[in-house]
Amino acid sequence: MNPVSKPIPSSMSGKPEQRSGRSTAGAIAAVLLRVVLAVLGCYVFSWFFAAAGLAALCLAGVDFHDAEKTMMMLAPLVYLGMFLWAFADRSLARVCILIVVGSIILAWVARALENLQLG
Repeated sequence: MNPVSKPIPSSMSGKPEQRSGRSTAGAIAAVLLRVVLAVLGCYVFSWFFAAAGLAALCLAGVDFHDAEKTMMMLAPLVYLGMFLWAFADRSLARVCILIVVGSIILAWVARALENLQLG
């Protein structure tokens, strides 16, 4: 085959590539949702993580203030990990589901452990 007659790839032809997927408004909405989930959702997730961990440690016999300090040192690490993961994952639906459902589960666990300890 003659090298001159080879088809030019679309990235080199000067023509804009056709993107499959969302419109510009949809892409902006997806980015804004991801930012809100990352900032607020991860905060709620880490707060409930700290609450569940505090209740579990107190139930295990750890002094309240020691358990509180331990969870307050771990909560920012959980927040950072979840925040970074929220932007690293390709699936916005997976991010949303994990943050929302994970927060609900952690809240339920924290409440159940507190009720177990009190009652």
